[in-house]
Amino acid sequence: MARLSPAVRDAYSAAASNWGEGPARLYRRLAEAMIDHSPIDLEGRTVLDVGAGSGAVSGALADRGARPMQVDFAIGMLLANRSLGLPATAGDVTMLPVRTESLGGAAAGFCLNHLADPASGLRELARVVEPGGVVLTSTFGQHGSHPAKELVDEVAIRYGFVFPDWYREMKTTIEQLVGTIDAVRAVAVAAGLGGAEITEETVDAGIDTPEAMAAYRLGMAHLSPFVASLPPDRRHALREETLAALDGLPPVLPSVIILAGCVG
Repeated sequence: MARLSPAVRDAYSAAASNWGEGPARLYRRLAEAMIDHSPIDLEGRTVLDVGAGSGAVSGALADRGARPMQVDFAIGMLLANRSLGLPATAGDVTMLPVRTESLGGAAAGFCLNHLADPASGLRELARVVEPGGVVLTSTFGQHGSHPAKELVDEVAIRYGFVFPDWYREMKTTIEQLVGTIDAVRAVAVAAGLGGAEITEETVDAGIDTPEAMAAYRLGMAHLSPFVASLPPDRRHALREETLAALDGLPPVLPSVIILAGCVG
């Protein structure tokens, strides 16, 4: 069983303080798109938000009348969103600290794409859900990568940024394991959820200005700790150069692969 890397855990904890300024906006839109695919009514159901992060999925669940519970391996993220007042605990998606068949559902927004063995995580999601309950996941598709990603990275590199090893591995190897409908279907079959509906769609992330794009990308876990380490004047200069590089770009419209299925 391939557990999540401590390096990934530490990076997300370090990024927690800046997450709400940019990435949280995008991930809330993507969470709503995932929850829209639930095949059952979530009203009154206790649903585990796995890889809860800043609480984007929890917020979308609460809007549908569900009772969210949060699990994240990055304790810094849970501490940053504790104002939500939700039950929360630290835990790894491949070994959830939850009883078997004890919940009405489990949802994991952009969590499986961090796993070298995504089927192990999906299997755990299904394990904790009662018969008739729902499992929901989302991952990024491989179509339509936005130019803001490369442009922001290029600016950061000029200021001394070096890609973390965990990020290189995720982008070159791990994400491909859940980056297409066929790949996610193979993972679902391996996890015993072969009957789940798997779709791909483009989502309007609400990121349509240079300011929003800069906040989104500079707040991501691979970059945020580096940006925070810079002296204030260098940090300001990096942001201004980033804004100039992003001027005139189209809105961010990520391709998202959504799995939605009921546990038998």
